[in-house]
Amino acid sequence: MGGWVGVRGFDLATYYPPPGPFLLLASGSITAGIFSSWIRPEAPRQIRHKLWDPIWFGIHEAIALPLWFIFGWAMPGKAMRRYLAARAGFTVIGISWGGWSLFIFLQTVFWICLVCYGVSKLTQRIAMSHHNRVRKAEQ
Repeated sequence: MGGWVGVRGFDLATYYPPPGPFLLLASGSITAGIFSSWIRPEAPRQIRHKLWDPIWFGIHEAIALPLWFIFGWAMPGKAMRRYLAARAGFTVIGISWGGWSLFIFLQTVFWICLVCYGVSKLTQRIAMSHHNRVRKAEQ
């Protein structure tokens, strides 16, 4: 029996996936979710007397709110209306058909699409800027 002292065993809390509401909140603003979970990795673990981590929530919101203001400032009005319509659609679909898992999946797909859109617009802007400089140099 002495050989078992100090041996690390299986800990269910370490391997148990985070609860749905936590993932839903973290994926709603995925950048803030990643940073706040990096700062406070024990946040998704729930015990009977601690069902949520208010410090993680505060960190998450402190990161998310400025990001949303930056997104709102940077996006043109038409894109922001599309974004709000997509979020409303995700809410209706997620709550009525699939619950947490579908809603989290749709939000993650949306964020991936938003990043791809941003990269494509940035590439287009850089290409146009380069094209304009080449055209001015030729004149």
